[in-house]
Amino acid sequence: MDNINIVEFLIIIGGAQGVVFAILLLIRSLKQNFFQNLWLSVFIYLFSIVVIKGWYIGSGFYLKFPEFLFLPAYFSWAIGPSFYFYVVFLIKRNYSFRLKHLLHFIPFVFQLAYQLIIFVKPVSEKLDYFHSDYLFLILPIEDIIGIISLTIYYTISFKILKKYQSSIIKNYTDVRKMLYKWINHFVIASYIMLVGWALTFVIDFLLFDYNKSYSFYYPIYLTMIFILYWIIYRGFISTTRIQPESQSIEGTNFILPEIDIKKCLLKLDVAMKRDKLYLKPKLSLNELAENIDINPKYLSQIINKNFNKSYSEYINTYRIEYAKKELLSIKNTNFTISAISENCGFNSKSTFNETFKKLTNQTPSQFMKSKT
Repeated sequence: MDNINIVEFLIIIGGAQGVVFAILLLIRSLKQNFFQNLWLSVFIYLFSIVVIKGWYIGSGFYLKFPEFLFLPAYFSWAIGPSFYFYVVFLIKRNYSFRLKHLLHFIPFVFQLAYQLIIFVKPVSEKLDYFHSDYLFLILPIEDIIGIISLTIYYTISFKILKKYQSSIIKNYTDVRKMLYKWINHFVIASYIMLVGWALTFVIDFLLFDYNKSYSFYYPIYLTMIFILYWIIYRGFISTTRIQPESQSIEGTNFILPEIDIKKCLLKLDVAMKRDKLYLKPKLSLNELAENIDINPKYLSQIINKNFNKSYSEYINTYRIEYAKKELLSIKNTNFTISAISENCGFNSKSTFNETFKKLTNQTPSQFMKSKT
């Protein structure tokens, strides 16, 4: 312990705090957002152990405490799956973890079994094995598989994120924008940590054959610790304040709090009665949703449940009521029925006539005659 300098102390403390936070987050997962907090805690724990193991071996500290060699705590092959499932569960709230998903962790089982077999051996045998076979054969293979695994899972997660990004363009809730921003930063930060890990492997094993002192890697490990702290802080904030909608982006049924439904209905009433947005030709669901600042899918569901109408039926009801007033005043204007249909937001007279008869059981001309 006397040989530990301030930089190594910061690295050790950073890794240890990562482990502690992961445990606290795991406990918290029992109370809320179980799978989100679970996978984030696993990811933070595993990367914290990568940092701690790098110091333990790189600094030569294992020579003072060789009994900790092969302690079954370092599972680099499980980092990728834990990262992937955290991203998926954060984006898709109704995503469920099934038995088949355990297949992602088969490599982890092999890694665990291997460590257990070596860990129970006498200390002298472990040291001999470490210096003969593990350091120059098994460890490089373990790191290569871990780096490739992370690259694959990060890439898959990034593709899911890009798909989510395209949904954000169509949806206007602030929650989704905040959620996307956090996940995007999380992926980038994790990529940087992966690059740091890969650099230590390339420099240490491929270029210098383990001849570089641990101090040579201080900048890399300090960067990883900084990013780890950032993930811990932002991850806590995201799981506390930024919650995804109650259903998947790809789902069709949503649940909004009653107070939000009332606010939406008030905004919708203003948009229809005061602003008369229905008079705008080709008024789309997305356009109306953007105007009243709500997710289009939420708006569609609210209209369906509260007015028992589809979006187009809801808009056309307002257009026809407006048309009735215009038709009754046609004697005092130079407007024709065709002109009135255009002023009401219809693209053609035939569509106007068809919709008018469907809602009133009369054609526009019959309606005018019945009122004279």
